[in-house]
Amino acid sequence: MLSPRNLDSKRNRYKKYGYEDDALIVTGSLYDKNLKCFEKKLRNDNTFNAYYCDSFTREGSYADLDNELLSRDFVGRKWLVLVDCHS
Repeated sequence: MLSPRNLDSKRNRYKKYGYEDDALIVTGSLYDKNLKCFEKKLRNDNTFNAYYCDSFTREGSYADLDNELLSRDFVGRKWLVLVDCHS
């Protein structure tokens, strides 16, 4: 989902340890495409300050594991990981 190379139809989506581009350092374009939509949706519950979990939407859910508020300051210093979970 993060790299254009993932569009390869022969890519094994069940590879045990994944691929090098399954997580990438946040760039300006990755931020705009995948994180900007969460800027105004974040919640604060006095324990975890940076999360957004909602019903099934195109945006999905968001959490910062360092508990930092989302900002463009993430560019160049944070990793972006997209997780696809099914129950």
